[in-house]
Amino acid sequence: MNAKTESLRVASEPIESWRRKRPYPRPDVWARPENVINSSIQDRANEIVLDLMFGSTPPLRKAVDLGFGRAIQGTVLGREDEDKKIVIDGEAEKLAYKIITRSAEQNGLSLFVFSEHEHLKIGDVPQVVGSFDPIDDSLDHQIGLNTPPYLALGLMDTNGNPIAAGVANLLTGHITINRNGKNYIYNPNEKYLIELPVPKKVESIKDPTFVPISYGGKYKYTHPFRANFDAVDRDRNQDMPLHGIAGSHIYGEEIATGAASAYIMFGEPISELVQGLAFARDAGYIVASVNPEDGSYEEYKFDVDFYLKNPDRYNTDRVPFLVVANSKPLLRELITYGFTKSLNSANFNWEN
Repeated sequence: MNAKTESLRVASEPIESWRRKRPYPRPDVWARPENVINSSIQDRANEIVLDLMFGSTPPLRKAVDLGFGRAIQGTVLGREDEDKKIVIDGEAEKLAYKIITRSAEQNGLSLFVFSEHEHLKIGDVPQVVGSFDPIDDSLDHQIGLNTPPYLALGLMDTNGNPIAAGVANLLTGHITINRNGKNYIYNPNEKYLIELPVPKKVESIKDPTFVPISYGGKYKYTHPFRANFDAVDRDRNQDMPLHGIAGSHIYGEEIATGAASAYIMFGEPISELVQGLAFARDAGYIVASVNPEDGSYEEYKFDVDFYLKNPDRYNTDRVPFLVVANSKPLLRELITYGFTKSLNSANFNWEN
């Protein structure tokens, strides 16, 4: 090792230094309330999301910055042929579960959290059910791409109604929060919090602001999109891009902000979907599970009772044909485009 290399090594931070990063301070308007244990389940769920997002983002952001945790540890149940578990996935999950457990105990809340890797149970009968993605887009981190990994958590009541959510960008540190029916974004670098307006409705692919997204990373997903939606790409307004992204983070970064008008996906894993349902609902989007036989659809809802009884299905179940759209007219237009044969509108169950 030459002197220059040695000086660089000594000057650099130890890779394990990420563990010492302290939580971000909360904005004053979200200061921890007194006697929160006596408040509603909704309020206590909000506290868990804030504790996780503000507590875990600084250390995990530093871990990403240092290039920590890229070694492969195994595969992801239900996606063995396409998704790997790397070291930072497991470390993020351990850190998150420590924070969630402490917060749940402080707030007097029992819950069950589903995850791609290990589920978490606190208490006997859950009052709240969570869907957690410890590191979304970890593949890009594993191969060294300078794109953001994310942390995502969505909480629901026991009927499957979304009640709180958070997504953290582990490159910028920005945190998107769903709280009491509204979406917010917090910038820790400038220490400002803004309430996101409900995005403007986009009712056609020819709208000059129409921006579609669909995962472009693997042929098993790009092929059905191109086979069924290539005409959407052809006929849409060409001033805006078609983004090839996907994952649990898109509901916080692209849907809640209105940056994307629609998300189209074949074979969407529910473990990448459920975290974002609160963001989509409160941004005015429709999350539609579409019947590929006749174009009918229903709004997706997580079946809490079923998955608590069959937790492994959380990791293997998929929505065969998912369309998330900014408006009903846009949803209908996209579904119509999605069929290779022409269907009369009477065949579509538009009343769902």
